[in-house]
Amino acid sequence: MRHQFTPEWIRWFWDRVDTTPGLGPHGDCWEWRGGNTVKGYGVTTTGTRRQSIYAHRAAYLIFYGEIPDDLPLVCHSCDHRVCVNPWHLFAGTIADNNRDMYAKGRADEGRRITGEKLRGRRSVHNTRLSDEQVRDIRRMYARGGITQRAIAAQFEVHPATICEIVQGKTRIAAGGMNEAP
Repeated sequence: MRHQFTPEWIRWFWDRVDTTPGLGPHGDCWEWRGGNTVKGYGVTTTGTRRQSIYAHRAAYLIFYGEIPDDLPLVCHSCDHRVCVNPWHLFAGTIADNNRDMYAKGRADEGRRITGEKLRGRRSVHNTRLSDEQVRDIRRMYARGGITQRAIAAQFEVHPATICEIVQGKTRIAAGGMNEAP
């Protein structure tokens, strides 16, 4: 999508940016002071089309021009979501952004920095069941007389979670998680 920002809109945009020294993790971020998304990214509307746009994407567009089609993301080298300092922004791919995340040790979304899949309680961001509960689920199902749906209701998880547990597709980790019931 090609953007056309009027000079008035560009002035309006930069009026909502705090360039006070010392901001951000490295002290030289320019922070967007307009609206934010629930994930903490700055957001605004474009001048001519009145469409929502991330503030850092708008800053990139103002400073560098259009974002290359083969590099669809605008990434932060500073890792500060509200930063709109053009020198902290680079165009990249999802793979570029992931490499940057792993290189900086920000890979806390279920993977170690090495890319190894975290399993069990080490994957805290999406784990509701303890290792003992997983063992209990496998024992209950192996004894029979109870459906996966009933087990799911008892542990307050989706039936698909129980299915994956009893089939050994999830929570197979060192320390006996794949042991027989």
